[in-house]
Amino acid sequence: MKSKKKAEIRDIQSKEEWDLIYFHSTVIDIYQEWAGPTMVLEDIFVKLKRNLTQAEYLTFYSANCENIELLKRYRDYCEPLLLFFGNNILVHVQYHMNAPQIEKSIEEQLSKELQVIKENHKREPMDDSLLTKYSENNGTQSIENKETLSTGPILYKDESTSLRSLLMKTAEKVDQDYWLNPDVALFVIKPDLVANGKKDEILDHLRNKGFLIHMHEDKLLNDDEMINIFKPDSNILNEFIRFMSSGSSTCAIVSKGHTGRSTSDDLRYIIGSNDPDLARENNPDCLTALYGTDNILNGFYSSHTNNEALKEIQIVFPEYQQPAIKGKSIDEYPHKTATLCLLGPTHVRSRKGTCKESFY
Repeated sequence: MKSKKKAEIRDIQSKEEWDLIYFHSTVIDIYQEWAGPTMVLEDIFVKLKRNLTQAEYLTFYSANCENIELLKRYRDYCEPLLLFFGNNILVHVQYHMNAPQIEKSIEEQLSKELQVIKENHKREPMDDSLLTKYSENNGTQSIENKETLSTGPILYKDESTSLRSLLMKTAEKVDQDYWLNPDVALFVIKPDLVANGKKDEILDHLRNKGFLIHMHEDKLLNDDEMINIFKPDSNILNEFIRFMSSGSSTCAIVSKGHTGRSTSDDLRYIIGSNDPDLARENNPDCLTALYGTDNILNGFYSSHTNNEALKEIQIVFPEYQQPAIKGKSIDEYPHKTATLCLLGPTHVRSRKGTCKESFY
């Protein structure tokens, strides 16, 4: 079976290399040193080379704009950016695009270039130093002011409404002293360990690992609570219920505080595998390895996700209200993670409420 032929994308790393190339019908991926070439473009170029008629006219390059002075206006730009050349003349610049837009732009520019080559149409050079901003329709450039020159592509003329300004304001807000709800999980110490007096030792172990214990209580769970929380396999259901009914379990609500960490993920790592033998082999310091006996007497349970945790906590602690933890400077967080979500005009008009609800 023949392997799929890859589109040849030559990488240009210097002005000397750039000057040696004559760009006929050429697409150039402009990239930053830290990001590297746009990986998805190779697959797109392969597809176009295979499907487009007269694709032999197309050539593809990538260029590191940090090493080439001619491309300095494109530095500090963090989204895919393509330059289109015809007969060594810049004819189109494409900013801010997805895969279908890339394909469409390349097809359109190839069609125009073929009209120039075969039908003597006039080639239209592009001066990309003109002040531009994104088109709301397809992300291509639209000329706003032919009298004003710019050293590079910009998003908005008004800095007060720019994306950079919005990000800075959001970061400042995150950095303030707020009360914020942590990511919580349900943690259960099973009856055998509680009966053997291990509860306090285990809770202290969690505290030493950076977990906050918001509340805990010894509870004798009924059958429905066990099934809804633990979801045991049907082949061990009766044995599991007998074991869990043999005494009280310690149920605790825990979190990693306002650290940006996933409580559920960290807690499940601390607990380890449900199988004590696997736990001792793969993670000998985890709780199951230290305290577990077999697949039923494995000592512990924790929520798998935050959404599951909230449902499980309501089963065990129906009066529970999620605690708030006072925020601190973002520089003090072990994991500094903040995300800004921008809704487009269409979603703001029609689905703003639905989108906001999905964030919580």
